[in-house]
Amino acid sequence: MQGSRDGFDAKPFHKLCVNIPGLIVVIKVENSNEILGGYNPLGWKSTNDGPKKAPGSFIFSLKNENMKESILSRVNDQLDAIYYSQNNGPSFIILDIMIRMDEKMALLL
Repeated sequence: MQGSRDGFDAKPFHKLCVNIPGLIVVIKVENSNEILGGYNPLGWKSTNDGPKKAPGSFIFSLKNENMKESILSRVNDQLDAIYYSQNNGPSFIILDIMIRMDEKMALLL
């Protein structure tokens, strides 16, 4: 899925990306060189099941071309690594990050 092509609404995300294990989420931060993202080894579900265990999941931040300031964060609490919601895009709870999608933007909370 590509937000600029498919839209930033949660519907195309759930149509194209659920039940596919090993997905990597990549987000280009507007007006910067920063790229954010995360990995869910289980795949996303189109449910409202809330927090789920996802061993091996992680999030990352790539801040510039030389990678000196890059960050990789792994799960501390395996019980609440990801969050399933029919109304949102991919949600990682590793550092309280949620990607909320609507028609015009993706929002990091």
